[in-house]
Amino acid sequence: MTDTMGHLAIVGRVRAETDALAEEIAYAALAESAPDGSAPADRERILSFARHAVEEALEAAGRSPRGGQDAEPPTALRWDSLAPDLVCAVRQAAFTRTWGVLVEGADAAERVGLLRAAATFFERAGHPQAASDPARRDPASAGNEALHREVAEALLDGRPAEPLASRNGVRLAPSYVVALVRPQELRWCPAVDHYTILMAERQDAGVLLLPTLLPVPWVRLRAFSERMLDGVVDVSRTRASVASAQSHEHIPAALEEARTVQHVTDVLEFEDGVHQLSDMPVEAALTRCPDLAQLLMSRLVPLHGNGASLMHTLLVYVNLGQDRRCTAQALHIHPNTLDYRLRRIRELTGMAPTVPQDLQALLSAMTAWRLTRGPITAAT
Repeated sequence: MTDTMGHLAIVGRVRAETDALAEEIAYAALAESAPDGSAPADRERILSFARHAVEEALEAAGRSPRGGQDAEPPTALRWDSLAPDLVCAVRQAAFTRTWGVLVEGADAAERVGLLRAAATFFERAGHPQAASDPARRDPASAGNEALHREVAEALLDGRPAEPLASRNGVRLAPSYVVALVRPQELRWCPAVDHYTILMAERQDAGVLLLPTLLPVPWVRLRAFSERMLDGVVDVSRTRASVASAQSHEHIPAALEEARTVQHVTDVLEFEDGVHQLSDMPVEAALTRCPDLAQLLMSRLVPLHGNGASLMHTLLVYVNLGQDRRCTAQALHIHPNTLDYRLRRIRELTGMAPTVPQDLQALLSAMTAWRLTRGPITAAT
């Protein structure tokens, strides 16, 4: 059943139970996180956050809570003062419990409406409205760009950002995805789903903090980032390196992860588009462990500077799928000459490019070389 405004009546009925639901969720969270008791201030902050989390769940089920006004977080709420794991647990418990009460108390028609609301909510979470839509741009973003940068810098440094955000009128999202792009690719910082995309510059890279209600899993990270970046940068013509932060506390680590991704994509000249750590586990491991990279790279030292350009021959051979004929044609040599070079590589390194296990080791060694010393060319 819906009211005259098109809202589900069950949402209004459950909204009247917000305080009771919040107390139940906060009590369970306190019992789990601090069985020996917590300070009254902590209890009040957890209860305030639980109320807000219940409102978020109801907002997902109802079209426009409180007369169409966006539900703002309580002024006393300080997410940074609560443990990130506790924040995540309270929010998830609030969604689970609130939606359970909604479904349990709904009639048949209302359950159909709830299913539609749930489908819309999760579709929106996976496909946020494009930032290029002028209607979504934060009216204050242009004038408050410096203030937004201050907040972004605090988050990237791992400093408490909530007080600064409150003073500057910036609404912080519970979680963020860190995206690195070329500074010249940045356009402006829009608002998406009532949260501002924050921007800063670090070490010759443009840093974007893409807001999200819940941490984005790696399987959805690329699609999420592509849609959030739409209108901010043209990902079809540049590379964007992304990493998901579970909470504000994890943003500095996500920044380091995105830097690793950016380094690999730049050095190895990946194609334009959105890239993440799961695209390059071996390359990232070598970047983060220089000693391992040096160990692998040492296997190629006998090939370096060889008159027959053995390292370049090996690279072309690998890139062309170990096809002798195509490799010989690409190098403008006879297939017999290629066979000689492959045998020579085996003699000098102890690894045969025609043996899968040896080829894998040679591939890792070439990757380490390129990440450490640069491109492999005919002169290498």
